[in-house]
Amino acid sequence: MHHSALELFDGFVRHLEKRRLDIAPLQLAASSMEDRLVKEFVNYVHESSGGKRFAFTNLGNTGSHERRIDICLLSGDLLTRAEEDISICGFIEAKYLIRSARLAEGNDDDNILQLLKKLRGQATGYPPFPPKHGGYRVSLPPGWQVVRCLVFAAHASRGTEEGKEDFFAKVQRKAVGLFTFTEGHEALSSAWEDTEVETLGAKFRVSLRVGLWRPR
Repeated sequence: MHHSALELFDGFVRHLEKRRLDIAPLQLAASSMEDRLVKEFVNYVHESSGGKRFAFTNLGNTGSHERRIDICLLSGDLLTRAEEDISICGFIEAKYLIRSARLAEGNDDDNILQLLKKLRGQATGYPPFPPKHGGYRVSLPPGWQVVRCLVFAAHASRGTEEGKEDFFAKVQRKAVGLFTFTEGHEALSSAWEDTEVETLGAKFRVSLRVGLWRPR
């Protein structure tokens, strides 16, 4: 069973909406959030497919000069097939960007552009794809024959929305020329907006938007 990249993305955004109250407070600890959200995506792939798909993170054999890919989608059936028949059916690179205040350490304007350029570099160079990656056969269905980019853009501020829309607009502007946005979708789809998190005697408002892009 293969879902299109867009179906998988739309379902993941809805999944994040349901997980808002659990995840939003963690945005105030920005350094760990990319890994946390990638693992949330892996969990979603497993749950939404009823266990028919899975994903590995940071898969790649550096000893054989393979790139490590943030997310490799897997399909197959270990009950009826040999393990070597498990195949990679999609590649995704991820990046987390945040503009924040006080508790969370944010990305400045120059660093946002550098991170986006790094993401594009991680996702380019394909196709052609190798016959195997990380020891697994590569078998990409239509719509997955390019490395997708899963972009998390987060904003956190102390009690106000100040600068939020400017930040999200700036991320999108800096991505133009580097990425192609999903046709018919906003460049960044909202998972949640201005969720209030109260901690250490202060109130914060946190927002998360997500994009599924292609490298140019």
